[in-house]
Amino acid sequence: MKTYHSSELRSMFLKFFKDHGHAVISSASVIPENDPTVLFTTAGMHPLVPYLMGAKHPAGNRLTDVQKCVRTGDIDDVGDFSHLTFFEMLGNWSLGDYFKEQMIPWSWEFLTSPEYLGLPKDRLAFSVFAGDADCPRDEESAQLWRRCGVADDHIFFLPKENNWWGPAGITGPCGPDTEMFIITDKEPCGPNCSPACSCGRYLEIWNDVFMQYNKKADGTFEPLAQKNVDTGMGLERTICVLNGKKSVYETDLFADILKKISELSGKEYGSDDETTRAFRIIADHMRTSTFIMGDDRGVSPSNVDQGYVLRRLIRRAVRYGMGIGMPEGFTGEVALSFLGDCTLGGESKAANSRGGFVQTALREGYDYPFQNLKALLDSDDVTVVNLEGVLSDRKLDRVKKTFNFKGPADFATILPLGGVELAGLSNNHTMDYGAEGYADTQAALEAAGVAYFDSDHVAVWAHDGVMIGFTGSAFSLSTGAQKNLRAQMEVLREVGCQLIVHSMHAGTEYERKPTSQQKTVAAHAVDMGADLIVGHHPHVVQGYELMDGVPVVYSLGNAVFGGNRDPRDYDALLLQAVFAYEDGVPVSVRLVFHPISVSGETGYNNYQPVLLTGDDAQRVLEKMADSTGVAPPAFIEGQGAATEAFPVGGA
Repeated sequence: MKTYHSSELRSMFLKFFKDHGHAVISSASVIPENDPTVLFTTAGMHPLVPYLMGAKHPAGNRLTDVQKCVRTGDIDDVGDFSHLTFFEMLGNWSLGDYFKEQMIPWSWEFLTSPEYLGLPKDRLAFSVFAGDADCPRDEESAQLWRRCGVADDHIFFLPKENNWWGPAGITGPCGPDTEMFIITDKEPCGPNCSPACSCGRYLEIWNDVFMQYNKKADGTFEPLAQKNVDTGMGLERTICVLNGKKSVYETDLFADILKKISELSGKEYGSDDETTRAFRIIADHMRTSTFIMGDDRGVSPSNVDQGYVLRRLIRRAVRYGMGIGMPEGFTGEVALSFLGDCTLGGESKAANSRGGFVQTALREGYDYPFQNLKALLDSDDVTVVNLEGVLSDRKLDRVKKTFNFKGPADFATILPLGGVELAGLSNNHTMDYGAEGYADTQAALEAAGVAYFDSDHVAVWAHDGVMIGFTGSAFSLSTGAQKNLRAQMEVLREVGCQLIVHSMHAGTEYERKPTSQQKTVAAHAVDMGADLIVGHHPHVVQGYELMDGVPVVYSLGNAVFGGNRDPRDYDALLLQAVFAYEDGVPVSVRLVFHPISVSGETGYNNYQPVLLTGDDAQRVLEKMADSTGVAPPAFIEGQGAATEAFPVGGA
């Protein structure tokens, strides 16, 4: 049976609905805007309430996205096989367009078609609304499922507590729903076993909400001016089912954090029920806390509102951690990997060339580009690339310039399949197809589960309680840009980041020595509190130096470089920065340089970088020394060239 990665499901879902005329939109913040009745975004429909009520959405009346959600109402259930406080919801909406007669057959197609999920039809069950004084029995949905081939004993009529969704707050749009379940291997709990039971036989993976009512403040319901469809598929639960796992925690989304909990506690996940539950609670709460603090509208632990919930989650995780032997204070390392310029698309004039990147990736598979680096990238805690170009399926007008790079939206999945978690977008190619192309790129990354940062967005990564903030800049920093960058760094410190990495896109192409522009930008970033500066843009290897004690790596060169079949220089670097911390506080950093070639072939770019050895590796390191006058450390086969440890912050 095929093993699905979470990024594949995100892309598959969005593509299905995009092919059915839906516009892909970005996830909204987990902190709701303009809704004081709730603390967090609890569902995909939450940010769309005005449009469900009749306002016109700028992207049209058919929408789809992957929304980040937080629900704490059933926090006591976290630790079982399926409940989470943070989760991702795959959703699509009809804003007064199609209704039941189109949505239910589409749901059946996506669930059962071999082209999509290909789930066994006899392992699916469905519930529909049984009806009450507010809304009649939903015979229409039941009949539509029957037309798809569903047997009557797989259709259950359930009351409002089971088959009614909304509103997200006290008032607002709501309506009956039909819910879709996987029938697990568990035996029925009795003769009346149904999806309403909590025995675990039925695992919900998707629901179609038919929003046709507005709940008023007095508790009554009135028909909406338009009938809407709102669907929600839980990413984590569906990946669990597709891969035949017994728990949502046994997926790629939790593998790394469970491994780290095991290392810190000395316990094994699955060794007994109590330990397993503790592992799950710690993993869930730390994951949720990271997304809350790292959100664009993120908050810090406090005594009120979202901050109080965040503090409770952290304290609960700590309590369960201490219960399985995790140290209250600990010493460890966090490893960050960096690659230079990556273009996951082709130059517009040769986009469909057989030898170009687009056709190569489609032919060889999305795991092809990073295949030779993946083992190294999987050994770190987070990998960061400078992503140049646009990811979009739309026909967009290119900006008039010498080179424009563009690839399909689902090429974003190349990154997580290659071990890349974070993309920097501060460069001169993310706007190759204007603001629309840039928005499409952001949406594609979100759909693939890849975080990003740019000149207007920061990113936060958490590891063992160590929070790392990421900022980016493109070329020279104007007075306004300096103020913006300083404000970003202050925000990152306020939310608890102990480390800040600045991604610097600057310099002159093919110039082997750092320019005054690069040195000025680096100096500004150091002055503002950056702990590490990593550069790109020149397309060639440049060296490193310490600036007031802070490591500055001026240029890593290229990496997966789909923009050129025969680049001028094949030599590049993969940088690993290893931060050591004591009692959760970063104290030192050492740099490890791994020389690479952008191609596994000689004479042309096969878009598959490889690690260099021997004389080839030494040649790249000598280029570093010639660039800045700072000799790199000795190269050891299989280990790279590692510096001595520098105090964090130049202390």
